[in-house]
Amino acid sequence: MMAILVQTGLKKVVIEKKSENLNQSEWEELDEKALSAIQFASQIGFRLTMKIKLCCYCILYPLYTSLSGRL
Repeated sequence: MMAILVQTGLKKVVIEKKSENLNQSEWEELDEKALSAIQFASQIGFRLTMKIKLCCYCILYPLYTSLSGRL
């Protein structure tokens, strides 16, 4: 997560290090961008986790059902 914020120049917003030359509206805009980046990364992580779980289920369930009939 921090890597995304660093690459987009938004880390300073998260650590609350406001530049002297930014006015309040510019700072608020950067804050919104940082929040958006965090939410986006969280959604990507959640979707990836769900896809991995689904793939594991699709692979393991048929194996489980075929083996459980033999026990």
